[in-house]
Amino acid sequence: MKLKLFTILLLAGVLVSTTSASIYPTGSGNWAEPTLWDKGYVPLDDGDEIKIGNGDGYTVTVNTDVGAYNLTKIDTARDCTLLITEGASLQTGREMHIGDAGMSGSGTDIGYLTQTGGTLTNEGKLQIGYKLGGDGTYTISGGALTGSGGRIYVGCSSADGSIGTLKVVGSAATITQGNMMYIANDSSSSSGNTGTGTIEFELAADGTVSPIHVTETIVDSMNEEAALAQLIVTATGADPVAPLLLIENTSGELVRGMFDTVNGVAGVEGAYVPVGSSVYQLTYTGGDGNDIMLLIPEPATLALLSLGVFIVRKKK
Repeated sequence: MKLKLFTILLLAGVLVSTTSASIYPTGSGNWAEPTLWDKGYVPLDDGDEIKIGNGDGYTVTVNTDVGAYNLTKIDTARDCTLLITEGASLQTGREMHIGDAGMSGSGTDIGYLTQTGGTLTNEGKLQIGYKLGGDGTYTISGGALTGSGGRIYVGCSSADGSIGTLKVVGSAATITQGNMMYIANDSSSSSGNTGTGTIEFELAADGTVSPIHVTETIVDSMNEEAALAQLIVTATGADPVAPLLLIENTSGELVRGMFDTVNGVAGVEGAYVPVGSSVYQLTYTGGDGNDIMLLIPEPATLALLSLGVFIVRKKK
């Protein structure tokens, strides 16, 4: 009896294990179409590792509710794009690797996540640039990135040497994560994994932008030479006419670390940053005392800046 029971359990284990696999798209197309995938079925939430990178330049589009993938990794590489559009609903509770240098096969380690609408619910790790040589870009211009427990890693995931860019375009998106965001260094207390992490905001025509809401922001916190944290803010239309909230820390924690550069200027507290035809002042203590913002300088300071006059305080 014990032998029969063991045999049944062993067979059951074999049957379960055969349901998980690496699954690739065979070209560009819609996620919900079984014929898109090399296994002939839409990926399952049973351990399938979804690898968007079987051929160069594929785009997999999500425009419907494809469900929650809590046990599955989703990777992009080989110049491939995961496109999330209006009507989409995708949830992951484990890992997303955008620009995955760990994906097997030949080709580039560049990958993209582009969101113009719909909802991406991240309850795990959203890793933009994964491992040495991984180069990922997540561009969001609409819809919602949400998740009560999600973390974001920008250019600092799994190993030294990754490159990541999180780009926010305009003011139509909602970006809220219930955990930390790491930029260029994935640790707040030791060197950790370092790389190149860029946060980029492209303002809407009226000079506004969607802010990023996270519990805590860690920006190259140990000031590692190997880490490069960059903030870029561009104006395509009107210059901002009010203080510009870029990253809101929803907890009481202060921002840890600072950007190496902001629009090419050293990203120190109080730095004067050119945006469009105007100049703004960078702070890591805005809002409730722990938000990253661009402030409008006092009129007298603006006048001096317009004349190219800089005030240098002497050390005592």
